[in-house]
Amino acid sequence: MRRFNSSFFSFATLGMLLALFITSQNHQDPVARIGTLTGGKIAATTFQGFKGLNATNGTEACTVISYEMVFVAKKQDPIMSMNREASFNKKSLELVAKAKSLDCYYFDNVMVKCPGDTEERKVNSLVFKIN
Repeated sequence: MRRFNSSFFSFATLGMLLALFITSQNHQDPVARIGTLTGGKIAATTFQGFKGLNATNGTEACTVISYEMVFVAKKQDPIMSMNREASFNKKSLELVAKAKSLDCYYFDNVMVKCPGDTEERKVNSLVFKIN
């Protein structure tokens, strides 16, 4: 009976684990954005130039499945618009067009699907304050 070199198997196992670790490091948790922004203060004209959300996992684009956009004008009740794709729907576009100083826009329950995902997943929320 022939004996196998145990050090060979140790190096092979270590190599496979290292390759798995490096591969897993290439894919981060997805992040939703408007343009390159994840929130903060923004000029009305800049905000009005955006037409929807995007998401990436660090190396690959992900598909935005759905999200809620909530518009809160100063001293007004919130208005919610449900979007079923990355692009703003008609109602959301109308709300974005109203952007003025001190208004807030919230993007919540953002669902995305990235390459290799078997199902949708919830990612970060975004908050923008118009200055």
